[in-house]
Amino acid sequence: MNLARIWKREKFSLEFRGEFFNVFNRLQLPNPNTGNPFQTTTYNSAGNLTGGFGYINPNNVGGERTGQFVIRVKF
Repeated sequence: MNLARIWKREKFSLEFRGEFFNVFNRLQLPNPNTGNPFQTTTYNSAGNLTGGFGYINPNNVGGERTGQFVIRVKF
């Protein structure tokens, strides 16, 4: 999503723009582990899943909202 505003004078123009990515905050999951279908499920000492067939690493989950602002001056 992009929002912009342009101010113009005779030989001068100023553009202010805001660019936003993943505006609706959709979760983007990585592909699950598909190496060996007979691989046993592994757990850490706290009882959390750490590996196995179909495991999705929660550290690779992306999709947070981001944005940037741009100011362009032309003369």
